[in-house]
Amino acid sequence: SIGAVMMFISLFLGLSFKPVPVINQGSEKEKVNLFKYKPFIVLFVPNLLRGFCAGIFGVATVIGYHYKMLDSSNANTLALLLQISTVTGCFVYSLMSRKNKEGLIILIASISTAVCMPAMLIGNSSKMFMVMYLVGNFALNFINYGVPVAVTKIVEYRYMGQYSAWRMM
Repeated sequence: SIGAVMMFISLFLGLSFKPVPVINQGSEKEKVNLFKYKPFIVLFVPNLLRGFCAGIFGVATVIGYHYKMLDSSNANTLALLLQISTVTGCFVYSLMSRKNKEGLIILIASISTAVCMPAMLIGNSSKMFMVMYLVGNFALNFINYGVPVAVTKIVEYRYMGQYSAWRMM
Protein backbone atom coordinates (compact mmCIF):
# COMPACT_ATOMS: atom_id res chain seq x y z
CA SER A 1 0.00 0.00 0.00
CA ILE A 2 2.92 2.34 0.70
CA GLY A 3 4.27 1.58 -2.77
CA ALA A 4 0.92 2.45 -4.36
CA VAL A 5 0.79 5.76 -2.48
CA MET A 6 4.37 6.55 -3.54
CA MET A 7 3.50 5.70 -7.14
CA PHE A 8 0.66 8.24 -7.15
CA ILE A 9 2.86 10.87 -5.50
CA SER A 10 5.49 10.24 -8.17
CA LEU A 11 2.84 10.55 -10.90
CA PHE A 12 1.67 13.92 -9.60
CA LEU A 13 5.22 15.17 -9.15
CA GLY A 14 6.10 14.06 -12.67
CA LEU A 15 3.08 15.86 -14.11
CA SER A 16 4.03 19.04 -12.23
CA PHE A 17 7.37 19.36 -14.04
CA LYS A 18 7.67 22.25 -16.47
CA PRO A 19 9.29 21.75 -19.86
CA VAL A 20 12.82 23.08 -20.15
CA PRO A 21 13.45 25.15 -23.28
CA VAL A 22 15.78 23.51 -25.79
CA ILE A 23 18.99 25.43 -26.28
CA ASN A 24 20.29 25.20 -29.84
CA GLN A 25 24.03 24.56 -29.65
CA GLY A 26 24.51 25.18 -33.35
CA SER A 27 22.80 24.27 -36.56
CA GLU A 28 25.66 22.55 -38.34
CA LYS A 29 26.64 19.06 -37.30
CA GLU A 30 30.32 18.69 -36.68
CA LYS A 31 31.97 15.33 -37.22
CA VAL A 32 34.21 14.36 -34.36
CA ASN A 33 36.62 11.47 -34.07
CA LEU A 34 36.36 10.24 -30.52
CA PHE A 35 39.39 7.97 -30.90
CA LYS A 36 41.63 11.01 -31.40
CA TYR A 37 40.11 12.88 -28.46
CA LYS A 38 42.67 12.96 -25.63
CA PRO A 39 40.26 12.60 -22.64
CA PHE A 40 38.73 9.50 -24.25
CA ILE A 41 42.15 7.89 -24.77
CA VAL A 42 43.44 8.84 -21.30
CA LEU A 43 40.27 7.68 -19.51
CA PHE A 44 39.70 4.51 -21.56
CA VAL A 45 41.61 2.15 -19.23
CA PRO A 46 40.19 3.68 -15.99
CA ASN A 47 36.66 3.35 -17.40
CA LEU A 48 37.33 -0.24 -18.41
CA LEU A 49 38.73 -1.09 -14.96
CA ARG A 50 35.79 0.64 -13.26
CA GLY A 51 33.35 -1.52 -15.22
CA PHE A 52 35.36 -4.64 -14.47
CA CYS A 53 35.45 -3.84 -10.75
CA ALA A 54 31.71 -3.07 -10.63
CA GLY A 55 31.00 -6.36 -12.41
CA ILE A 56 33.07 -8.35 -9.92
CA PHE A 57 31.47 -6.54 -7.00
CA GLY A 58 28.07 -7.34 -8.49
CA VAL A 59 28.78 -11.06 -8.13
CA ALA A 60 30.37 -10.80 -4.69
CA THR A 61 27.51 -12.73 -3.14
CA VAL A 62 28.21 -15.61 -5.53
CA ILE A 63 31.84 -15.54 -4.41
CA GLY A 64 30.68 -15.57 -0.78
CA TYR A 65 28.49 -18.60 -1.47
CA HIS A 66 31.32 -20.36 -3.29
CA TYR A 67 33.69 -19.96 -0.35
CA LYS A 68 30.90 -20.98 2.07
CA MET A 69 30.92 -17.63 3.88
CA LEU A 70 27.29 -17.02 2.98
CA ASP A 71 24.22 -19.18 3.18
CA SER A 72 20.51 -18.57 2.82
CA SER A 73 20.16 -17.39 6.42
CA ASN A 74 22.68 -14.55 6.20
CA ALA A 75 21.95 -13.64 2.57
CA ASN A 76 18.99 -11.59 3.83
CA THR A 77 21.33 -9.69 6.12
CA LEU A 78 23.61 -9.03 3.19
CA ALA A 79 20.69 -7.65 1.15
CA LEU A 80 19.79 -5.36 4.05
CA LEU A 81 23.41 -4.19 4.33
CA LEU A 82 23.41 -3.46 0.60
CA GLN A 83 20.39 -1.19 0.98
CA ILE A 84 21.82 0.54 4.06
CA SER A 85 25.18 1.19 2.39
CA THR A 86 23.49 2.44 -0.79
CA VAL A 87 21.23 4.92 1.01
CA THR A 88 23.94 6.18 3.37
CA GLY A 89 26.50 6.27 0.55
CA CYS A 90 24.23 8.44 -1.58
CA PHE A 91 23.52 10.73 1.38
CA VAL A 92 27.19 11.12 2.33
CA TYR A 93 28.19 11.64 -1.32
CA SER A 94 25.64 14.45 -1.63
CA LEU A 95 27.29 16.17 1.35
CA MET A 96 30.84 15.59 0.10
CA SER A 97 30.12 16.62 -3.49
CA ARG A 98 29.37 20.18 -2.39
CA LYS A 99 33.12 20.76 -2.13
CA ASN A 100 33.58 19.98 -5.86
CA LYS A 101 36.45 17.55 -5.26
CA GLU A 102 35.20 14.67 -7.41
CA GLY A 103 38.72 13.57 -8.30
CA LEU A 104 39.72 13.16 -4.65
CA ILE A 105 36.41 11.50 -3.75
CA ILE A 106 36.77 9.02 -6.63
CA LEU A 107 40.42 8.30 -5.75
CA ILE A 108 39.72 7.58 -2.07
CA ALA A 109 36.63 5.53 -2.93
CA SER A 110 38.59 3.55 -5.53
CA ILE A 111 41.33 2.73 -3.03
CA SER A 112 38.71 1.75 -0.45
CA THR A 113 36.94 -0.53 -2.92
CA ALA A 114 40.25 -2.08 -4.02
CA VAL A 115 41.07 -2.87 -0.38
CA CYS A 116 37.58 -4.11 0.58
CA MET A 117 37.11 -6.55 -2.29
CA PRO A 118 39.94 -8.94 -1.41
CA ALA A 119 39.45 -8.26 2.32
CA MET A 120 35.99 -9.86 2.05
CA LEU A 121 37.73 -13.24 1.94
CA ILE A 122 39.99 -12.73 4.97
CA GLY A 123 39.58 -15.39 7.61
CA ASN A 124 36.79 -17.20 5.76
CA SER A 125 34.37 -15.33 8.04
CA SER A 126 30.83 -14.34 7.11
CA LYS A 127 31.02 -11.31 9.45
CA MET A 128 34.20 -10.06 7.80
CA PHE A 129 32.65 -10.65 4.39
CA MET A 130 29.56 -8.64 5.32
CA VAL A 131 31.48 -5.75 6.89
CA MET A 132 33.80 -5.46 3.89
CA TYR A 133 30.82 -5.77 1.54
CA LEU A 134 29.09 -2.93 3.39
CA VAL A 135 32.15 -0.67 3.27
CA GLY A 136 32.99 -1.63 -0.32
CA ASN A 137 29.48 -0.92 -1.59
CA PHE A 138 29.46 2.36 0.35
CA ALA A 139 32.65 3.41 -1.47
CA LEU A 140 31.41 2.07 -4.80
CA ASN A 141 28.46 4.47 -4.57
CA PHE A 142 30.89 7.39 -4.50
CA ILE A 143 32.51 6.10 -7.67
CA ASN A 144 29.21 5.42 -9.43
CA TYR A 145 27.92 8.93 -8.73
CA GLY A 146 31.23 10.80 -8.89
CA VAL A 147 32.43 9.56 -12.29
CA PRO A 148 29.52 10.99 -14.34
CA VAL A 149 29.90 14.31 -12.50
CA ALA A 150 33.64 14.37 -13.20
CA VAL A 151 33.07 13.46 -16.85
CA THR A 152 30.90 16.55 -17.34
CA LYS A 153 33.84 18.67 -16.19
CA ILE A 154 36.41 16.90 -18.38
CA VAL A 155 34.65 16.16 -21.66
CA GLU A 156 33.54 18.92 -24.02
CA TYR A 157 29.83 19.19 -24.77
CA ARG A 158 30.22 18.26 -28.44
CA TYR A 159 31.86 14.94 -27.49
CA MET A 160 29.55 14.11 -24.60
CA GLY A 161 27.04 11.88 -26.43
CA GLN A 162 29.64 9.71 -28.13
CA TYR A 163 31.87 9.69 -25.06
CA SER A 164 29.08 8.58 -22.75
CA ALA A 165 27.94 5.86 -25.14
CA TRP A 166 31.45 4.40 -25.42
CA ARG A 167 32.11 4.82 -21.67
CA MET A 168 28.96 2.92 -20.77
CA MET A 169 29.67 0.21 -23.31
